[in-house]
Amino acid sequence: MFLRPSKNLKHYGSWALITGSTGGIGRALASELASKGLNLVLLDRDPLELDATSQQIRKQNGGLVQVRTIAIDFAKQCGEEIAKRIEEEIEDLDVGILINNAGLAYPFARFFHELGLDLVESVVGVNIVGTTWVTRAVLPGMLKRKKGAIVNIGSGSSVAVSSYPLYTIYAATKAGVAGRMAKGGGRCGVIAEARCWLQGGNRWGWPEMVAKFRDGPKGGGWGR
Repeated sequence: MFLRPSKNLKHYGSWALITGSTGGIGRALASELASKGLNLVLLDRDPLELDATSQQIRKQNGGLVQVRTIAIDFAKQCGEEIAKRIEEEIEDLDVGILINNAGLAYPFARFFHELGLDLVESVVGVNIVGTTWVTRAVLPGMLKRKKGAIVNIGSGSSVAVSSYPLYTIYAATKAGVAGRMAKGGGRCGVIAEARCWLQGGNRWGWPEMVAKFRDGPKGGGWGR
């Protein structure tokens, strides 16, 4: 059996930015990256949860990692506002890893015609608009340094469950995140890929997700 040594994720930069970072997969990945010595920018909508998460991560790592927080609600702010805020917050940081994890689904299954406009706008705003503009804010720095890794957290609802009935807009937006938004960039030194999760990211299986992230593209790892 060939055992590949772990990769040094600091190759891409000393900071990682994670959206949807106060629970589930996002929080698990934040803890894992901090354990590897990466400083963190945690982005979520609730300032209190961000504060609690940042304190816990600092405590777990003996205060050896820096943690910054950004409170933004993708469902309530336009794309340009999101990008401007993030650009200001990371201007002095070498963010080498971006994890687009934030996502929003329906509170319960509904037929398409039963969806209220507010809910439709919120799902699209969080899953597509937020992800797009966060990437737009972080990518120029990666391109300037000619290295970086972007991981879009999709959903098995867009690839493994045929049409995901009664959650059509959620599945469609996650298909966009996992599909066209996670292509290419390798020739510029920036790797962009998607990881699709099938069941309950907030409660099940995050160690396996972290392992898949650590293994990187096609098992080769993110650090090259």
